[in-house]
Amino acid sequence: MIAMENEKGRGQNELQEAISKRAEASPETTQEGKEKLIDFIIEQTILQAEMIDQGVNGIIFRLDIEVLDATVRAQFEEEGFELNNENAIKMLKVYKKGQGRAEFDMQQRAQEIIGDQAKNYAMIPKPNFYRDLELSDHAFEQMRDTYGLKEKRVEIIMMEFVPGKDLGTALVEKAKELRRADDQISAEGMRLDDALAHFQHAAMSDEFAEQLFAYLDSQNIRIDPTVAQRIKKTLDVLHKNGIAHRDAHERNIMISEGEGGLQDINNVWVIDFGNASEFSGVYEGNQRDIFAHPTDGIPYPFDGYILDKLARLSGPNETKQEQQEREEAERINQRSSRFRRSRTDLTKQREAWIERNNGNKIDAGSLVPKFYKHFLGSVDAVSRASRWDQFSDYLLVFIEDGLATSDEIIESLSIITLEDSTQPNVRKRINDIKAGLSYKQNTESQDDETR
Repeated sequence: MIAMENEKGRGQNELQEAISKRAEASPETTQEGKEKLIDFIIEQTILQAEMIDQGVNGIIFRLDIEVLDATVRAQFEEEGFELNNENAIKMLKVYKKGQGRAEFDMQQRAQEIIGDQAKNYAMIPKPNFYRDLELSDHAFEQMRDTYGLKEKRVEIIMMEFVPGKDLGTALVEKAKELRRADDQISAEGMRLDDALAHFQHAAMSDEFAEQLFAYLDSQNIRIDPTVAQRIKKTLDVLHKNGIAHRDAHERNIMISEGEGGLQDINNVWVIDFGNASEFSGVYEGNQRDIFAHPTDGIPYPFDGYILDKLARLSGPNETKQEQQEREEAERINQRSSRFRRSRTDLTKQREAWIERNNGNKIDAGSLVPKFYKHFLGSVDAVSRASRWDQFSDYLLVFIEDGLATSDEIIESLSIITLEDSTQPNVRKRINDIKAGLSYKQNTESQDDETR
């Protein structure tokens, strides 16, 4: 403890000494002089801060406000930079050029919309200030050598620090804990162990998420159901106000656990608004345009995917039939997500077809059987798996874009005649899709009633 206090004291003294020297060397009272001093203070503060995470778009530091003496705090607050709050700790996020301003604006607007809703909603960290500055040669070299920073010009957001851990890390830690106590050896278990060992601080792949959630489900691990409820409430309110997060995966959900662990979550936050976007009109029926990527053709993750995943670990004990329907609904969503990401050529074909249809309602009873024959009428066994995914993806998009209802799609699947005995398990696949769509429809209806 004494060593830690001494280290903090040295850091504070070094920071104050550097700032004092700069102030003495540049005693300008002009606005430009003040701006330069503020930039210098921020730069020196970053060099003293603790790096807690690093991603594709930036570096995250934790800043202990106590390191700043009263003079420095007063300088910040004079420029309108809020420092004092109940946490007394802030987060500094250093970005590549062009990404910080947009995220700050989106997060600020989202936080103002949600406000302080306590346990009823997933919260959004309050951003305190944004700054675009050019690092000195010394600071750039240090951050380049330590963190791999490539440009001297950086954008910085200071926001309130979020305690706890991200949901992905919490689930991985739980899975590792269970695997250490599991003395059974299997090929599936070994694949999971390898995936857990290589888990990095980035978004989970669909394949790894499926492995992780399936394993935790098999071990009867349950998450406090209010986590999904709070996330949904927050996303719904943002959607009603014209904001889509577009990156709501496990790593961008923060939780603080109570004494009961995953089943006792105190607070939930939605973080990282770097991909967030504003849209006009209603959310339902416009997801294809809202989540379309402007350049690479691969859509951003739908906001609802995280809720589909959490449903697996949030519900009470189920009957065997309920479990099968839920799992099929999850598989349909996961297969469709993987398909859209891996087969951009076929996704573009589907989007081109919908564009030619001018967004008009479809006659599901007539069109779905035709699509079934087109995709699966005469294909070899090797191609069939991909064709099933493409067929299912069309059906989901018809529903998501409001071209047909779930009931219409399910009814159209019921009238497909399956007389070709050379296609084993086709009837089961059709019934599985129907069950999955029914479960998804019923779940969404129940959510609408509780809102």
